[in-house]
Amino acid sequence: DYSSDVWASQSDIRLAFLVEYVRWKAELPVFGKMLLSLLPTLPLVLFGMMAGVLQFFLGWRRSRMGRHIADCIELCTILCIFYTIATRIAPGTANFMSACTGQKSQKQVCSVALDSLTSAHLMLVFLQVIMFVTPIVKYRFNIDHSKAN
Repeated sequence: DYSSDVWASQSDIRLAFLVEYVRWKAELPVFGKMLLSLLPTLPLVLFGMMAGVLQFFLGWRRSRMGRHIADCIELCTILCIFYTIATRIAPGTANFMSACTGQKSQKQVCSVALDSLTSAHLMLVFLQVIMFVTPIVKYRFNIDHSKAN
């Protein structure tokens, strides 16, 4: 979404495309059904993350400090993703659609709404990169280097 925001901000014609893209994406023609099938597993994933952090704080799990820090960062990041979607992406998308569609569409108001949405999407990209890196860090700190030689 971030790349489409940046691309569309360069031209009015592209902005019209972005409005149609957001409208299409809201309908979730194919991807929505896949997300609905994965939604029941989300509480289990969150419980596993919370359990890992709780085990660290209560001393129930012995591991290297880097692994524990990665567990905490992973949980905080997923919660930040949920918070960003709920407080910035969803309202920002609604604001963008109301500012950029219909008879009263004004370029200045639409540009401001797009800038706000672009910064929120950039935040999501950053958080998703962290979510990609944390399992690598966790694996790296699980390896016992003394036994590897």
